[in-house]
Amino acid sequence: VSDLIVAGLSTIPLSILPEGSFLSLDFLGDYFEVDYKLTLPLTIYQKLNKFILGETTAKLETKFTAQVEKNLPILPSESILFEGRFGLNATFYYSSISKLALMGSYMAGLNAIDSDDTTSTPSLQFDAKDDNIFDVKPPAVTFNFDACRFKQRLINSINNFEVGDEINSILDNLGDGSIFGSSFKEKIKSAIVSEASVRVEVIRGSVIQKINDICPTRRLGYMSIEHDASQRNLASTSTFHDLAESIVDDLEDVRSALAGFFVARKEIAIDILLGFDAEVDTEPIRAALETVFDELKPAQEMFGVASNEAADIDALMADPDLTVKAEFEMGLSFGFKIEGDFVDFFSPQNTDSTLGAGLYLRIDTFRIAAEAKASELNVGLFNVVDNGVSIDDGSLNLQAGVILSKPFEAILNIDGTLSNGLDYDETFSTRLTFKPFGQLSAHLPLSIEAFSITLPLIILFEDEDLFDDKRFIVKVDFPVCQIVSILQPLLGKLGTVSLPPQGIIGSVGTLGGIDFFSASDVIGALDDLFPDVTQFVNGILEAKNELWHLCAEAEETGEKAPTFEDVISLVLEEINDIAAVSSPRSSSSNGRRRALRAHHLSFNRFTRPHKSAHRRRLEESNEGISNIMDLVSVDGGYDGEQIFLKLELDVSKKFNETLGELIKKPLDLL
Repeated sequence: VSDLIVAGLSTIPLSILPEGSFLSLDFLGDYFEVDYKLTLPLTIYQKLNKFILGETTAKLETKFTAQVEKNLPILPSESILFEGRFGLNATFYYSSISKLALMGSYMAGLNAIDSDDTTSTPSLQFDAKDDNIFDVKPPAVTFNFDACRFKQRLINSINNFEVGDEINSILDNLGDGSIFGSSFKEKIKSAIVSEASVRVEVIRGSVIQKINDICPTRRLGYMSIEHDASQRNLASTSTFHDLAESIVDDLEDVRSALAGFFVARKEIAIDILLGFDAEVDTEPIRAALETVFDELKPAQEMFGVASNEAADIDALMADPDLTVKAEFEMGLSFGFKIEGDFVDFFSPQNTDSTLGAGLYLRIDTFRIAAEAKASELNVGLFNVVDNGVSIDDGSLNLQAGVILSKPFEAILNIDGTLSNGLDYDETFSTRLTFKPFGQLSAHLPLSIEAFSITLPLIILFEDEDLFDDKRFIVKVDFPVCQIVSILQPLLGKLGTVSLPPQGIIGSVGTLGGIDFFSASDVIGALDDLFPDVTQFVNGILEAKNELWHLCAEAEETGEKAPTFEDVISLVLEEINDIAAVSSPRSSSSNGRRRALRAHHLSFNRFTRPHKSAHRRRLEESNEGISNIMDLVSVDGGYDGEQIFLKLELDVSKKFNETLGELIKKPLDLL
């Protein structure tokens, strides 16, 4: 570990302003901190009787702050002097088992010196911010200055906005499908519609009042007494940042606010995210959870519960960690567009008449939903067995509602009315498009007694879109390292299976009186007519080896142990990797998650799928192969009595010259 602090750096150029409109922003560093950490883990691996070098990591963290002083050409014929602070954090992370990771962000805040007399915007400032300096997105740059000159335009752009009762028709987009009954949307309407209409109206009026408060009709100046007793008259200014801060601090339902000159958008605007939570009738959520847990019934016997027993949804709903609520959220941007060149805006000759009348109001996001969430569920799910079946530290996320399909921007007249002649109720119903959304995710751990051990099971419910045609996924997963001694022979047997047709039906001399097998140059035996699956099932042996390394690694390092879902994914990936060499038609993993892979043993790098070296090795060993994988399916689990793995293969075989010879064979009888 090495720490280094450097002070007094020389000038470093860094361009933070968009579109090449400005020179690079130079600054003098006054504090630079570097933290470097290198990890080289060496382990005595008892099972292999050797030393193992584990994951080598290197992490370089840098923190930099500086005082900035720079002339920027924001006027057509002269520059304005800015000064302020700059801060940058960057992290470079290297791992011997993964790619180089780069993370970094910066923020800069600068104030213009003596801009009041030379520009059209008193109290000029700008902020630059970039959450990821290594991506291709430009930084967000916002100019901040006295807002009062634009007071009336800002008020007019939001003055007529309302949501009214059209939320009723918006929520009709929910329909009656998925796991929610017909009453679901009605319950959300009862919780949200009237409340949203009132609260949006209150926020609209409060924002207008904030604009008026920060820009009073008569603005008084004030005097500064300097340290040498000299006096200086200062203008009482109220900037966009002051306005945004006031809106967030004082308005309860406003979750965030930004205001100023948004350079990339060429807008002077106020962006606000407003939202609130409301109580909602829990009955539709309860009914949906009953539907979800009904899908678990075929698997209940594995933890000692009869398939006709229902989960205790009342106990689940009563758990103090579970919260059920309705939520309304909307992102608004309102203000006006800037016409002409960017630099022209700051010119002293730029007056209200040259700004243009491009008022607008944009709805960036709109979301109404009901949700049930829990992160630390501890509840008795089945109480019909002797010891009960309890969830230990489970999580649940069930939500559904409607969202805005894409942002909608309304062009306004100078008085704030919609230029299309409609009102906002009509606009919501005819111009905005909404779509239903819903997600289900549950991770519910429990334990059972099986194979003379305590076996932890994990109930999984997954669905990324509750409103599509697919049913949600129900799984019962479990860590496998405790039973790896059972799985290893199972995978070994399955990976060496051989089913030659001739071994099943015996030796075949002729078929229908036709001797297909006499000529060695045509075909030698019945087996040659059928595809060989051996090359594909051999991939299971690769999965068997990888599983051994995973469990050994988990024991040594304490890292996450593989589950049975990982075993299924391992088998599927290894078979598909072999199939990809012989046929581009081999099936994919059908959206399955990627399996865990062992990291610390160098041997495992030669068994990973989709590595070029591994692919070349397979291609060289399978030259001239004629068998094609058409379909592969892997399933398995624990059914309460036995652990099983089910493999389905559909393999076909290519024929070239041999096929022509076979067609001619019956002609030999003539």
